[in-house]
Amino acid sequence: MNKYAKTLIIALALTAVIAGASIAYNAAIKRAENAAENSTETLTEEMTLIPETSSTTAKAKKETTSSSVVTEQTTTSKATTRAEMQNDAESEAKRAAPSQRSENNAKWGDAPDFTVTDAGGNSVSLSSHLGRPVIVNFWASWCGPCKNELPAFDSIYKKYGGEVDIMMVNLADGYRETVSAAKSFIASNGYSFPVYFDVDSSAQTAYSVRSIPRTVFIYSDGNVMSQHTGMITESELETNIKKLIG
Repeated sequence: MNKYAKTLIIALALTAVIAGASIAYNAAIKRAENAAENSTETLTEEMTLIPETSSTTAKAKKETTSSSVVTEQTTTSKATTRAEMQNDAESEAKRAAPSQRSENNAKWGDAPDFTVTDAGGNSVSLSSHLGRPVIVNFWASWCGPCKNELPAFDSIYKKYGGEVDIMMVNLADGYRETVSAAKSFIASNGYSFPVYFDVDSSAQTAYSVRSIPRTVFIYSDGNVMSQHTGMITESELETNIKKLIG
């Protein structure tokens, strides 16, 4: 084979190699483009699963979700730390209740009595409401479901305040909730219902409150009609009020 033929064979071989490499390169580019398109489509589908909301609404939803989780715990940690010293808080509260009732009013019914403070710092007992139906609500300003139901309580108070006493008992433990924070929250929202502060957790202990919101309906004679744990609607409140006042 002469020198020219050898050169031609080498040139053809190089051309074949370059052509093959070019085909492989183009194929790789195509696969990369397809992968990018698929990735974009997948990302878009995942994003559509997230509803578009304003930053305010998103923040509110996050706060509600976070508070709901906390709500299930509420004061569980506090109850747990007392568990070794007070294995049956509810029974003890019931045993103590007759003594408390005898001091306030011997005619008070089976609803565990307690004493809280009003906005002016005055002591107010549950049994002092003898003769009028009472709705007791345990709440805190950090609790999302609690905040969601407060407008319903305010509406009910304006409508039935002359027939039923409403005690909005704030769990002001001084750590997660403070009296000043609760007062500021009430004022900023313009609520008109009376707020009481359970600064020593006596009301919380009396009713073994481990999750909030919690609502207790009490007849005018001091006997418990029913209790509701979790957020309550205005229609549910009204239904129970009608049962209370007959």
